[in-house]
Amino acid sequence: MATGFRSWMDNAGSTLVTDMTQFISQNLGYYDTGGVNGALTVSDAPAGRTFFYFAVAMGNNPTADGMRPGVSVTDNGDTVTISWAYSYNQGFGRYNLPVRIHWGFF
Repeated sequence: MATGFRSWMDNAGSTLVTDMTQFISQNLGYYDTGGVNGALTVSDAPAGRTFFYFAVAMGNNPTADGMRPGVSVTDNGDTVTISWAYSYNQGFGRYNLPVRIHWGFF
């Protein structure tokens, strides 16, 4: 049985109205890379929750030859370090695509 809060409608089918037994994600922040390598340290997820991140392309034409950075996460106990680096074979029209890195927990 899941813990949390549930409420049902008082009808023949006992329709479930509210179910707050699931973990809902919480976005804690974001950072714009500006197309340069870097890192930042943020708070870790609370006990029993899972840290997440995702990177979203920014710019006028993210489907062109813009190259996204590799992103890595290191758990330091109470904090998490998010780092990113642009590394790719140079070629005509390729460039460091600025991305926005979001993080949070669920």
